[in-house]
Amino acid sequence: LAKMTKELETVNSQYPFEPLEYLRPSLRLTFEEGVKMLHDAGFTDVDPLDDLSTETERTLGKLVKDKYKTDFYILHRYPLNARPFYTMPAPDNKD
Repeated sequence: LAKMTKELETVNSQYPFEPLEYLRPSLRLTFEEGVKMLHDAGFTDVDPLDDLSTETERTLGKLVKDKYKTDFYILHRYPLNARPFYTMPAPDNKD
């Protein structure tokens, strides 16, 4: 992005935005770690074996931003019942 400074400034002058913060390599959190972060922040109604709602995902994004200073992260190893049927289960986790 450093090479694109002039272009980003031009776009920002017409469509203001905050610069994207990200880590190299990208932050990877397991679903379990994400649920733990939500529980630790007081969102104890999040089911560790169910999918996250859109609002819960937004909340987790804010928690990740505060803790890790990144806007981009990968949440992986979702429980089976929260994933599409065509995904391969993790061989070491039956949930």
